[in-house]
Amino acid sequence: MLVLHLAPNPAQEKTLFTTMHSFNRAANMAAQIAFIEHMRSIVKLQKRVYKDVRSWFDLPVQLAMNAISQAARALQQDKNLQPVFEQERAMPCDRKTLSFKGMGTVSLLTLAGHIRVGFVSLATSLHLSEPPLDTIIFS
Repeated sequence: MLVLHLAPNPAQEKTLFTTMHSFNRAANMAAQIAFIEHMRSIVKLQKRVYKDVRSWFDLPVQLAMNAISQAARALQQDKNLQPVFEQERAMPCDRKTLSFKGMGTVSLLTLAGHIRVGFVSLATSLHLSEPPLDTIIFS
């Protein structure tokens, strides 16, 4: 697991928080539908909620797919409990949502498209229970 501590300017911070809030609201909506309809398959859940997630939460394609996948995986962990994702819970990143752009800069996918954000430290961690809000986890 790779851990980045971001150093966004105020405008970037606002964009990142707006994106994170939309992402987690989308994950909650997908989790609620999956729980009610007893749907555990990522593929079936994507077919059921993808269009709604994209239109209601204005998420780019990859963020919509990640939110739906996160909801399905959480339900696969515990089928008797509807997952709830806090508004400021960290978003998972992958190669399509995060890329390195030289020393100390990453490109992150947001509601506003890709933005370049500086980061101040880079570390690896196997055990990180509750990362700070300025932290990106890439695994």
